[in-house]
Amino acid sequence: MIGPDWPVLFPKETHNPATTRQLGLIFLLFQVGMEFDYGHLRSRSRTITAVSLMGIAAHFLAGFGIGHGC
Repeated sequence: MIGPDWPVLFPKETHNPATTRQLGLIFLLFQVGMEFDYGHLRSRSRTITAVSLMGIAAHFLAGFGIGHGC
């Protein structure tokens, strides 16, 4: 439940459940990123680079195709 200090910390005008959820998600992703071990990714850097570039290229080509067709 909301405690008695809720209006002092966050004025009623600023209380938006969607914003609270988004902030919680941002903090969760930040924590996951801080605790993630990147050491094992070095051995697969070539594969990771290829997958990343293909993901970018696929979206770029799809956008170009849609834009060129209009």
